Amino acid sequence: MDPITIALIATGALAGTGGVAAWWARRNARLRHEAMRLAVETSIPCGSDAPVSLLDLFWDLGASDFALEMLAHGQLLLDEPAQLSALMRELPSRIAEAGSYRALVDELLEAISVYSQEHRGAGNRRAIPALAAPGVKALPAAGGSGGTPIRLASRDWEGWRTGQTRGALVAEPVAATDLENALSTGVGSLLSGLFEGNFGQEFKRWNAQREAKRLRDELDRALEDLLRPYLEHVASDARAQQFLRDASHRWTAEMNRIEVLRGAGAYRDRSWATCADALLEASSGLASNMAASAERNVTETLARIDELAAGERKAMAGYLVYVNRHALFVGRMSVCEDEVVAVERASAALRVQLLQLERKGLA
Repeated sequence: MDPITIALIATGALAGTGGVAAWWARRNARLRHEAMRLAVETSIPCGSDAPVSLLDLFWDLGASDFALEMLAHGQLLLDEPAQLSALMRELPSRIAEAGSYRALVDELLEAISVYSQEHRGAGNRRAIPALAAPGVKALPAAGGSGGTPIRLASRDWEGWRTGQTRGALVAEPVAATDLENALSTGVGSLLSGLFEGNFGQEFKRWNAQREAKRLRDELDRALEDLLRPYLEHVASDARAQQFLRDASHRWTAEMNRIEVLRGAGAYRDRSWATCADALLEASSGLASNMAASAERNVTETLARIDELAAGERKAMAGYLVYVNRHALFVGRMSVCEDEVVAVERASAALRVQLLQLERKGLA
């Protein structure tokens, strides 16, 4: 065979071998990453505390490079997925020593705070990228209670991960405002009292419940009145609705911060690099899901209010406006102050009446 042909065949064989080796290396890296992702998300029983995963702990520590360094310092990061079994013994032990999961998180956060202050004092030479991230990660709590900070508790992890947990708004009220079924005295019951000689008691029951119905109607009217400032200052003002998107925007910013940290590859040469990447990838996905869920919540809630207000259930629309008033009227609660006070007064009067009925056995 001609020497040139032999050389070409040999070169092709070597190139083919190199391609297979590269493919095999990529495959093994992918499988290792998937195994690590599963390991960091595995819930670990922790005695009287709710089960937690390494991802839960990382998220509660701020999903930052400081958190990675602190977990590595405490030997709580995994070099290999197979080390999960050792972590399942070590993490419950650390929690028990601290007294509770919350206490462990607080201890680590305090250590991170000291660590970050030291880096700030050293200037940019030792600065870590996370120092440029926003200092506050808290988002508005469910139910439209305003800027109440919340922490993603470990026991809620499945809800947040699947996007089922509500954000700043709720698409449906917690309870119906229609009290008709709870307060009505049927005709049959009243007639039974007449013919069985118990008319006085039945009349008293009917009269007491009629007062409760009157108070219920007042509450409905107050809720309907609350629609006016909503329609004038929120529904017709696109700028006002942008405030409602704040939670979604902040979760998107959180996702971008994590992606920048992940892309920097500062831990590529560390033994726990795969673990760090798995934690950052999962945290980025969680923040993305939270952003989408918050955006969906706002859109669905506004559509629900408009739908109810356009129909015959204006009181229910007013209820949704009331429970989300701090989000809807952020920075200008004065435009709905009188209507909110009227709702709260009517609600209190009805609550007192219902308690009296229950106490007297007339409910």
